[in-house]
Amino acid sequence: MEFPGEGDPLRPVDGVSFDVGRGEIVGLVGESGSGKSLTALAVACLAPYPGRVRADSLCLSGEELLTLAPDRRRRLLGTRLAMVFQDPMSSLNPALRVGIQLIEGAQTHRHIGRAEAMREARDRLASVHIAGADQRLRQYPYEFSGGMRQRVTIAMGLMNQPDLIIADEPTTSLDVTVQAQIVQVLEQINREAGTAILLISHDLALVSQICSRALVMYAGRVVEEGPIGVILDFPAHPYTKALMAAVPDLRKDRHTPLETIAGRPPDLGDLPPGCAFAPRCPIAVERSRKEAPALEPVGPGHRVACWVAQEDLPRR
Repeated sequence: MEFPGEGDPLRPVDGVSFDVGRGEIVGLVGESGSGKSLTALAVACLAPYPGRVRADSLCLSGEELLTLAPDRRRRLLGTRLAMVFQDPMSSLNPALRVGIQLIEGAQTHRHIGRAEAMREARDRLASVHIAGADQRLRQYPYEFSGGMRQRVTIAMGLMNQPDLIIADEPTTSLDVTVQAQIVQVLEQINREAGTAILLISHDLALVSQICSRALVMYAGRVVEEGPIGVILDFPAHPYTKALMAAVPDLRKDRHTPLETIAGRPPDLGDLPPGCAFAPRCPIAVERSRKEAPALEPVGPGHRVACWVAQEDLPRR
């Protein structure tokens, strides 16, 4: 994805490539500003103006979005893909009843009648554990709690039985009890319908709980990817290690200082040559500062973009 700049275009997401298979939950992690949400918007063809998405391939449900006619692409994205955003009130119109908002997508893309759409909406609310669906459909978003609003947005996405759900930090603003409920709903959808889920989060504990694979982003690039167990137990990239170290450990002495990542993320308009993490990296070598590393395999399904890690890690 690129945006016009004073000189060269700005590329807040650059060279990202991954897949999410049916029945799989993949985590996309990284600190704020690493490009996670923009990656999701690029996949959903929702790049904010004046951004442009350039890709060799963008495939959903076996169809290449880049070559589809606009009407067919909109229909496919409207039915086969669902987005769940961090703030549910940004997805819900406060002036419309919840029922109207739930059925709008189904009526638009599948051309079904109002009565049938309302029956489906009741079923979808029940599937995300919202009781009293008949009454709830007649209510406005402000009459729901934050966790219930988030479940409503998930139900909205399920109206067209999507193949892929992109959940962009869906639990960030919720308390831990409600977070657990949202996670349970996503796991149930994945288990019962085989729906693929891309979970975007900065919460490594959440990702480790429900994801089978994880991708770690920094400065708009994927710097490490692999099975979640490998990422947690054998992180290869210095940035991944730093993220892991920064997670508070309640088993440690409370007087132990919290780990931090020195420095700050780079300016996307003035990225350093070589590895973008090199200015903050404790093990960077001269090559790191001059030449950007590519993602290379260091084990089964495990890839890392780091010159030092690629040299030092034994191939498993």
